[in-house]
Amino acid sequence: SPAVQDQIWRFFSEKGLAPHQIAAILGNVSAESAFNPMAVGDGGTSFGLFQHHAGRGQGLLGALGGMGGLGNVEAQLEYVWGELLTTHSGAFDNLLKTTNVTDATSVWMRQFEVPSNTAMMESWGTRLGGAEEALAKFGTTATTAQQTLGTLGQGFDVLGGLLSSEETTELGPLVRPLKHFVERCGRKRPGPAHPRLP
Repeated sequence: SPAVQDQIWRFFSEKGLAPHQIAAILGNVSAESAFNPMAVGDGGTSFGLFQHHAGRGQGLLGALGGMGGLGNVEAQLEYVWGELLTTHSGAFDNLLKTTNVTDATSVWMRQFEVPSNTAMMESWGTRLGGAEEALAKFGTTATTAQQTLGTLGQGFDVLGGLLSSEETTELGPLVRPLKHFVERCGRKRPGPAHPRLP
């Protein structure tokens, strides 16, 4: 679901991962569970968003308090984060070394998800396609926000320049009322002479 995708992106973004790395995770999750946190696969031996299998699956269920806890997306993500810092730190280190979405998707698939060779071959297109889609959808969010703030700052610079040069340009008659408005908005208004009764 889009909400789960947003939550996964935000979680790993707050942990400091690069957009192509987070996109790789999303691409793999799309292939593993189609973003269904309640997913159960492999004949009842794989669980959740990342389809933790066998012993890893039991570890996930133990951390979540059983099958009923699978709906807690944040708890699943925290469990994965714990694995990346401990049992799967090698996969995490290699993910952090990647510089593009294809390599990142491959590292996550081979070293974190670890499907069978047949499953890797069959699902690679879905994983990479999902990762590229996620990168296109989410990857420019931070860049766009920075550009917007930069544009807004430039707009204030231009306005400030206009206000300070009102007397020396032919725009003076147009800018003067704006300058007075800005000054008036900046002044504190005196309070009422007599406070109002409740």
